[in-house]
Parts: sequence; structure tokens; C-alpha cells
Amino acid sequence: MKKSRTQSFAINSLFSIFNQVIVMLSGFIIPRFMLSYYGSEINGLVSSILQFINYFTIVEAGLSGAAIFSLYKPLAENNYDEINGVVSSAKRYYYQAGGIFTSAVIVLSFVYPIIVHTQSLGTSSMRFLVVMLGAKGFLDFFSLAKYRALLTADQKIFVISISSSIYTILNTILISLFAINSLPITWVYFFSLLPLLVRTFILSFYVKRHYPYIDYSASPNNGALKARWDALFQQFVGMAQNSAPPIIATIFLSLKEVSIYAIYNMVISGLNGVLTIFTTNLSPSFGNVIAKNQSETLKKSYHEFEFIYLQLIAIAYSVAYTLIIPFITLYTKGVNDTEYNVPIIATLMVLNGFLYSLKTPQGMIIIAAGHYKETRWRSLLQALILIIGGIILVRPFGLSGIIMGAILSNIYRGIDMFFYVPKRITKLSPFYTLKNYLLQSITIIGTVSVGHLISRNVTSWGKWIFIAIVCTVVSISILLCVSMFFNKTVFHSLKNRLISLIK
Repeated sequence: MKKSRTQSFAINSLFSIFNQVIVMLSGFIIPRFMLSYYGSEINGLVSSILQFINYFTIVEAGLSGAAIFSLYKPLAENNYDEINGVVSSAKRYYYQAGGIFTSAVIVLSFVYPIIVHTQSLGTSSMRFLVVMLGAKGFLDFFSLAKYRALLTADQKIFVISISSSIYTILNTILISLFAINSLPITWVYFFSLLPLLVRTFILSFYVKRHYPYIDYSASPNNGALKARWDALFQQFVGMAQNSAPPIIATIFLSLKEVSIYAIYNMVISGLNGVLTIFTTNLSPSFGNVIAKNQSETLKKSYHEFEFIYLQLIAIAYSVAYTLIIPFITLYTKGVNDTEYNVPIIATLMVLNGFLYSLKTPQGMIIIAAGHYKETRWRSLLQALILIIGGIILVRPFGLSGIIMGAILSNIYRGIDMFFYVPKRITKLSPFYTLKNYLLQSITIIGTVSVGHLISRNVTSWGKWIFIAIVCTVVSISILLCVSMFFNKTVFHSLKNRLISLIK
């Protein structure tokens, strides 16, 4: 029996959250084993190489989004010929991107030992390590990628999450065991590639079993991916937004101030990572609705989603504002070379993160509708405001000025989307969103007020966790009251959706 969109969203979200937790735990465990058994130099070497390799994945930018969007309509209509044309074309482009990526890794393997010197590894071993660390990306392009677009577009993200979780668990276990037994670092990362075969088998088996009509050798429909370059443009702009603040800080300020930004950004990025799970899993559902021209379903579903998502970020950022300084104080305890307790930076970072998330519902629906070309210059203007504003404001205000530039860019984009999405996509009145903003402010004011009263003199992680739980419970209580009294229609609709999941 075919699952409803609500059930698909719930299942995808559950497994995405599980996968996110696994990835986070792995991110704590592996560096610890690297430091304990190989030392800081090797750990720094691996981290440095991975940064270069991650930059090379930009060759795939835009392709995944364009392929997913192109599959919404044929999947909704069960048009097997068109589906095969898109997946065949996507496979072809992924293989081309994989070839470019592989070439970049090989070049890096020869260049990196020339620019970086270490006593821990010889030149040949360092080159081998670069190739081994890049091999995961190579296998992603030639195995995972062609399945990911199809499964994402068909709301089967849970399959990707399960396979990725299994890979991460096996990878972490192997690296930990090899480290304990003092296997050379090059061989550690060689054998850690084995779990990728398990992930590929799971995805291949699932696709063959549930999509027997898929033919990756069919005649490619290259025109279906014409939106790739507009999507690529969007992702370049997105990278500029994420990278600009630390780059500006590196040029105009000291590395210690870059470190301050990185520590605070770690908190905000963590919040955004959790919140993004919901939009990632919902985007295919909205893409499916838009592809079928179900305008009334789109209006109703988007209105419900926008309300609940804005309330979720109200909870997340209210609690973050209350607890970010105590968290940073505890996290950097014992670090005396730089003062990390900077309330103005904390306030600006939370505000910027909040404004970034505030426009996420509109951004998600723009992607679901495939409005890459229509909005590319708007996105470019947002990036320019961030970069130019940050450069101008860094002189008088330092690190705070850079964050102010990011805040200005998000304010502009938020206002732009506030009018663009209702007019061009959802056909809803902007006053729906304005009402949601006002209701959101009730949750924020209530949570921050309570948090301010109980969050003084946080001297231990136990007390910090207790206050976080109390603030979250208060926020959720306010959310329920706001829903019942000010948005009864959405409240009852969401309640019915939850009940339908249980049945």
C-alpha cells in the first residue's frame, strides 16, 4: 500500500535524524582515536587533506538538484520512459563529474607533498593517503550518486539514511580497531573503504527490487537537466555565503578571532543541520504536489508546514540564545589564550542564524518548484550584500561587523522571498506568513524570559542540560497554547496527521 506524504515525511525524518546522530558520534570518536594513537600531526594532516577534497565535490553542484526536480513529474505520472531518460542522463553527468573529481585528487596527491611537509609520513605514503581519502568521493560519484537522485525524488530518503548509517558505523568500528592495533595510517583509510561496498550493495538491491523498470543504459534526456547550471549558480552563491565570513575575518582580523567565529558557528551550524532534516525530507513531497498542479493541496500543506517550522526555529533559537554563552564558557574551559565569552558575538550569531532559518520554508518551496533561474540574481545580490557589507563593517566593528553584513544579507533575502513565494508559487496571501511571524514572537519572548531567569551561574554540564530541558519544555508548552488559541485550523490538521501515522 502506497504511503501518504505525511507518513513518508515521518519515516524519512526519523531515519535522517538517526543518521545525523550516528554521523555526529562518529565525528567525535574518530578524531579522538587519531589523536590518541597517531598524534596531532597526523590528525591535522588528515583534516587538511579532507578539506581540499571536499572543495573538489563542487563539480557535482547543481546536478543532484536538477536531476531530482526533473524526476518529480515523471514519477508522479509513472512515465517510465521519461524516468529512464533522466536517470540515464544523470548517470552520464555524474560519471563525467566523477572523472573531473578523480583527476583533481590525483593532481592533489602530487602537489600536496610539495607544499606540506611532515616528519610522520614520507612523500609516497602521503600521496597514497591523499588517494585513499579521495577514493570515497570517487566511489560516491560512480555508485551512490545515480541512486540518490531517484530515491530522493520518490520520497525514499530513508533508504539512503539507512545505508549511510550502516556505512558510518562500520567505518568508525574499522578505523577504531585499526588504530588500536597501530596499523599504518595509509592502510587504515584503505581498509576503511570496505563499508562503501556494503552501502552500494544496499542501494543497488533496493533500486533493482522496487524499480525493476529502471534502465540506466536508456537513451539519455539531456534536456531534462538543463536547470543544472542555474542550480549550480545557486550552490556557488550558497558556498560564498558559508565561506565569506571566515575568509573576511582571516584577511582583515587575526586567526584568534577566526577561531572565535568558528566556535560560535559550530553551535549555529549544529542547529541548522538538525532543522534542515525537515526541509530536506519535505522538499520531494512539495515537488510532487507542484508537479501534479495540486494548487489547493500546495496551499494547505505549505501553510501548515510554514507555521510549524517557524515555531520550531522559535524554540531552537530561543533556547540557543539563552544557553549559548554558558555552553561556550563550559566548552572552552581551560583555554586561556583567547576570550571566547563575547556576549555581542553570541547575540549576533544567534540573530543571524535565526534570520537564515526564517526564510528556509520559502527557500525550500523555491527549490521544490525548480525556480533556480528565476531567483539566481536575487541570490547573487544576497551574497554581494554579505561580502561588501562585511568588508565595509569589519573596519569599525571587527568580527561583529562581518556578522552584521551576514544579517543584512539575510534581511534582504527574507523580505524578497516574503513577496516572491506567495506571488509566484503558493498563491497564498503574504499576511499568512506575517501572522505566523507574530505568533512566533510569542514563543520567543516567553522562552527567553523564562530562560533569563533560570540560566544564571551555570557552572556544570549537568545544570546546563537541566536548564536546556526546562527551556525546551516551556517553549513546547507555549507552542501548543499558541496553536490551540490562535491557529486552530492548523492545530487540528496537524493533530489529525499525527493520528493517521499511529493508525
